[in-house]
Amino acid sequence: MAKLNRFEPIIATPNRPGYIEFAPAASLEDSVRCFWMSKEDKNFPGNNWVIPDLCADIIFRIDRQTGRILEQFFVAPSDQLFLGKENPDGEFTFGMRFFMWEVSRFVRPGFRMAVNGVYDAEEAFEGFAELSRTKLAEATNVMEIKAILEQFFIQKEKLVRHDAFLNGIDFLLAEQNRNQDVVTHTAVSRRQLERLFKTNMGVTPKQAANLIRFQKVWRDIYFGKASSLADLAAKHAFVDQAHLTHQFKRYAGVTPFEMQQKFAKDVAFLQSKF
Repeated sequence: MAKLNRFEPIIATPNRPGYIEFAPAASLEDSVRCFWMSKEDKNFPGNNWVIPDLCADIIFRIDRQTGRILEQFFVAPSDQLFLGKENPDGEFTFGMRFFMWEVSRFVRPGFRMAVNGVYDAEEAFEGFAELSRTKLAEATNVMEIKAILEQFFIQKEKLVRHDAFLNGIDFLLAEQNRNQDVVTHTAVSRRQLERLFKTNMGVTPKQAANLIRFQKVWRDIYFGKASSLADLAAKHAFVDQAHLTHQFKRYAGVTPFEMQQKFAKDVAFLQSKF
């Protein structure tokens, strides 16, 4: 099929001081949301808040002085709020962020990631152990690490996914399709589609739809695209404002208003910087 609908999920604090995103190589941009670096500002509210962002990350702890990797791990997509660990003094974090519907193309055959799971990157990606012992061990800055990872994943053989899964996730990402039945659209049985989604993303179609809708709501709040909860509820096909608030709090841990006050209070200012 043609390219999937492009959707850019965001984290809780995309404009916090010390957080930078880097675009991936052009040949990876359909699979990789970004590379990122976080040098924490401990005075910034919520700098360690991690909300469901429809992504999976390879994360590296980096020594500030030498630029060398201290530790690496793979974090599967999440469906709940959690608080990330603060970096010890003298360290920062660097990561490669995959769209959750794309990461299954790259993982080791037979590897099954569980939502909210954390794994050794060498367990998740075939050939990563050798890469870690050689090229990554010699890298001394994040741009070298980024280039090594890009070369590794560009050359890596990609898993071919079932058309029904691709059509299903594309359907859910498309704004205009929010009220329709993804099973009907893909023309496969509900059981088969659920199996395909679980294999490729670790979640069911319904869970994926709810996570995507949460991100769409958060983007609208963060970028000031809705003037009220009523507008958001209508736009994203919630039954009412109470339904929206309940679903949002399930993933963010707070209500939409509390999230806006905490991270997007000055929407115009934040939007101009993003």
